[in-house]
Amino acid sequence: MKTLKRICLILFVSIAAFAMFACEAGNNGKLVNENASFDTVIYGTYAQNRVTDGNLTGLLKGLGESAWSDNRTTYNDTVYERVVAAPFSKQAKFNDGGAITEGETYYFAVMPVEWYVLENNEDSTALIAKNILDVQVFNTNVDRAPDNDGKYVNDWELSTLREWLNGTFLNKAFTALESAAINKTKNVSAYPESYYKNHSKAINDTWDQVYCLSYADAVNADNRYNHTYAFSSAMGDYDCLRMAKVTDYAKARGAWYYINTQKEDYKDYELYQRFDGNGKYWLRTVGKDSVYAAVVRYTGEVGRTYENVGYKYSKDAKSTVDVGVRPAITVGFDATVGK
Repeated sequence: MKTLKRICLILFVSIAAFAMFACEAGNNGKLVNENASFDTVIYGTYAQNRVTDGNLTGLLKGLGESAWSDNRTTYNDTVYERVVAAPFSKQAKFNDGGAITEGETYYFAVMPVEWYVLENNEDSTALIAKNILDVQVFNTNVDRAPDNDGKYVNDWELSTLREWLNGTFLNKAFTALESAAINKTKNVSAYPESYYKNHSKAINDTWDQVYCLSYADAVNADNRYNHTYAFSSAMGDYDCLRMAKVTDYAKARGAWYYINTQKEDYKDYELYQRFDGNGKYWLRTVGKDSVYAAVVRYTGEVGRTYENVGYKYSKDAKSTVDVGVRPAITVGFDATVGK
């Protein structure tokens, strides 16, 4: 175990690259953390930026199917992933302004992931992805709830989002050595972790390597773990740290993001321009009632914001698959914590 701890520490330190982030926007009484700065760390890899080089795109298109495994391939020592685009809107564009055409195949470079340092303790560091990395339904098992045990489809413990984060995402984003350095974090999802009291008392605590923040995490509530994250304590603030942009990869897969259509003479144009490109992402706590889960809005607001967890309860099925995922992890010395 001492050897594993030492390897994990060396790995973490050797790939850490600290930088500063500042939120810049016009004057608005609800905009907070606009001049705050946060340490960032590079850890793991994930498909993010679209390949724009025409020659490289042509080469990737020309590779035979045998070169691809689970829509991934390695070419010239770089891993690429392909996606048949399903954007949330015909107006959706990549971050460089290029249109996203539904049904067209795009290629994305698998590249290092940047994380914000939420909390740095003596033996562990809590991180949240700087950007929205992917898009997922909160729970596709909509036929199972509520059952006789009082469980509901917005129960984090039983959600397919939690399963995906600790399975598919974990395996794609991290090497075995990187994964070993990610602690199992105890996550509380029942009230008082949520803004809403209903349908949350029966939710069990979980131990997760990858997780979504809770409502209490996002507002620095006085929860049982006394986290000291840098988020605003007011759920209605336009918190720059809570805001998140959407990667090209997540956009191609259908993640929603705000498109500013306000004219430049609009009084709050600069504020809405600050929101431009921001997405919405899941929290692990319940929403308004048993078929909703909480989210952070594109404005950085939390609290009375929620989305339907799955297809069955939505009038428009597509509206349930556009919520982004902004994963959180805790990296530390002891990979066996929580087992």
